[in-house]
Amino acid sequence: MTLTEGHRFTTLFTAALLLFSSPPTTNASLDVRDVRGVANVTTCTAEGDSDHYSLARGRLDQMQAQYGWDVGTDEMEVACNMERVHVSTLDQETFRKLYLERVPVVLTGLYDENTRFREMCSKDSLLADWGDANITLSTANSYSHKKKYLPLRRYIAEQMLPQKEDASGFDTLYHFGDNDHKGWDGLFQHYRLPPFIPPGSSTALSWGLAGPRTGVPFHIHGAGYSEPIHGRKTWFLTPPDQRPTFDPEETTLTWMKKHYATVAQTPGFLQCTLYPGDALYFPSKWWHATFNLDESVFISTFVNYPSPGQPPESTKQMDDLLGNTSDDDYGSDEFYDEEEAEEEEFSVI
Repeated sequence: MTLTEGHRFTTLFTAALLLFSSPPTTNASLDVRDVRGVANVTTCTAEGDSDHYSLARGRLDQMQAQYGWDVGTDEMEVACNMERVHVSTLDQETFRKLYLERVPVVLTGLYDENTRFREMCSKDSLLADWGDANITLSTANSYSHKKKYLPLRRYIAEQMLPQKEDASGFDTLYHFGDNDHKGWDGLFQHYRLPPFIPPGSSTALSWGLAGPRTGVPFHIHGAGYSEPIHGRKTWFLTPPDQRPTFDPEETTLTWMKKHYATVAQTPGFLQCTLYPGDALYFPSKWWHATFNLDESVFISTFVNYPSPGQPPESTKQMDDLLGNTSDDDYGSDEFYDEEEAEEEEFSVI
């Protein structure tokens, strides 16, 4: 399935987030390596799943050499306790009954679906084709109020670095969403959407890239898919009625060291590290946080599917809700002020 004019490019951060402040806790700091795999690992449904991660991990080094994005260490990768299902074993109706409005699921077997898009998202290709294009950076906290605009090549060179352990989410800049869907159509049109999107749905894409050990703390929004194109991305999720312990101003790295061991004991807590070729489907209003293990390029597809007897929201309504941007929204002078950017300092990602 290829992208059509009806598919819009948007941001996770400017979506209507249903959030309330979380008071800090007094839990002692923990080394996350001491609590890896604390959640019980469930039996996976896809045949040959024991070989899935050995194959996926083997690809990473090859991808680093081929596409130029550095692969980090494995020390902060978590054991997956989510259901993983190969797409060849599912159909639309089974997906609807088992997952659509029920529980998250990791879909595997998608690596070859976006070969062209993956090639276009290599470091050299992005720098050559889009290096001078402006991108929007958001703060890596739950609310993402602050914005900054930089050329892509400057973001990659100056900001796309490992997360500083002492930096707050508000002082960390991160690129995900707020995509200029008109200006970047030459890239986004090559992305093939994930499978099992309900007929009649409207979709909105959010694309981004970030450095190792970065991420976004817990928040909630509507249903969608998340797919790593390069690098690994870990997801932590809890059901809508089980708000996890977190500070919306702390980075995911800080949360992992302070609160992971406690939250991971909560009934219903889910976690999984996604590799290129995986796609996570998450139902609406599930709490979730993300964590990038490597230099990462990733994309999410937000899905507004029709409820029984009701049509989906229009594309205009989706744009208004999710904060799309285009060339018409920013004049060249106000989109990027080089002098201001030189004067203002931010914590690197």
